[in-house]
Amino acid sequence: MHRDFLSYPGVASQDRWLLATTHAEFNQICKLSPNQASRAWIMGSAFPVGASAISAVRLMSIPSNIDLFAKTLSTMTQLAYLSIPDEFAGELTPGLLPSSIKILEFPGQELSKFDKDIVFPSVERIIAGKTRLESFNVPKLLHLDLHLDKNMGKHIGKFHLLNTLNIQSFRDSTFLADIPSEQLVFLGIRGNSPHSWEFLRNLTCLRGLWIQNIGGCFDLSNLHFCSALEELTLGYCEIQYPEHLLNLSHLKAIHLFGCKANSDITKQLDELKEKGVSVFSSGL
Repeated sequence: MHRDFLSYPGVASQDRWLLATTHAEFNQICKLSPNQASRAWIMGSAFPVGASAISAVRLMSIPSNIDLFAKTLSTMTQLAYLSIPDEFAGELTPGLLPSSIKILEFPGQELSKFDKDIVFPSVERIIAGKTRLESFNVPKLLHLDLHLDKNMGKHIGKFHLLNTLNIQSFRDSTFLADIPSEQLVFLGIRGNSPHSWEFLRNLTCLRGLWIQNIGGCFDLSNLHFCSALEELTLGYCEIQYPEHLLNLSHLKAIHLFGCKANSDITKQLDELKEKGVSVFSSGL
């Protein structure tokens, strides 16, 4: 199952990142075996050549030598994950990124924008923060993480293969009308509660739902039409009407943390366990 659909190979992942702050440290990482040198966290602007074994890089500042950076990237044939500063988005040029990159992250909170001529032909996941979407040309995009504002929502519909959304500051759900209901299979909502949960009525093919820190209550009767739901994660919210959990006939796993319920939810969780559902709960 897709338990970690909101995760990515970052510093909190199971595999440890290797930290480099100088040329020498980075070169030492590159001499290690591929299993040991799979991930590098580059703290400074130094980005030396010789990193073919690295599969994931988090760059903490703009490289001081863009030409050297481009040359290094061309040798990184196994690079699948690249995290770069928001302000570096405007420096990217067509052909700079290797075709092996599947995940591209802009972890900051600054608004940034790409050159409209840039195409990311192999990228399948964008972790966008507040990066502007109107200039994104990502034909194979499947998974999008972003901090939603009123201007970004109208651009999401152009990603025709998109099946996973992880959204912060979710208020207005009208943009979901641009995504075919049978296409969206995983949805994460964090940071705010939408004005209405009516949009869930249309997500009949949704298989995974993650709701966290919405600042209020979540009525489980809202899931009545999510008949295909297999995995439900609820974090730091008040759960209302937990008896509706028993109506989710395809549920395989439920994860609850830091939640409160308006009635005793223990009975429903026990019944789910008896049905073979994996139940993980803490802080109830």
